[in-house]
Amino acid sequence: MTGPSSENTAERSAPRVVARVWAVITHDIGRAFWHGWVNALGGSVLLPRAARWAIYRIAGLDFRTANISPRCTFTHRQVSIGSRSFLNIGVFCEGEPIVIGDNTQIGPEVLFATAHHPMDGTGASSMGFERRKIEVGDDCTLGARVVVLPGVMIASRITVAAGAVVTKDLTEPGLYAGVPARLIRAGQGS
Repeated sequence: MTGPSSENTAERSAPRVVARVWAVITHDIGRAFWHGWVNALGGSVLLPRAARWAIYRIAGLDFRTANISPRCTFTHRQVSIGSRSFLNIGVFCEGEPIVIGDNTQIGPEVLFATAHHPMDGTGASSMGFERRKIEVGDDCTLGARVVVLPGVMIASRITVAAGAVVTKDLTEPGLYAGVPARLIRAGQGS
């Protein structure tokens, strides 16, 4: 049955639907522009490091080093990289905030993932997500294809072996390896 009340409801909801669709479209256009400017152009193998660094700085990324290899991906602005640090080819910074200290070496295809999907009341993963900050201290080395999960803090003078998955804070200087990453050898300069 259709009547005046159902027509009024449809008329009132139509502007909300249009507004929501417009919001999604403008968000997607903004993300496309960001990806084109920062990741496609800034991450191009054709650009010298100084030009790549300039694009990142203009985009609002807090990079105090130009040692960023091609094909690195940054999905948000809140990424900070300290002086004399180095990001190898294909590093992926998903989300924000991500803070990398001074004199830290990040291997090829390392993944920093800040998005966390909390459990809902039934124990299922919710569709919504929250960001959890990732911090990497000074004088660290992360090997090739290390995965750093949301909310993790890696203290200074830590080495993480290639392929390790960092699921919790690493606080004691030394060498960490495995899935999940665990301390293999304690000590400075590992």
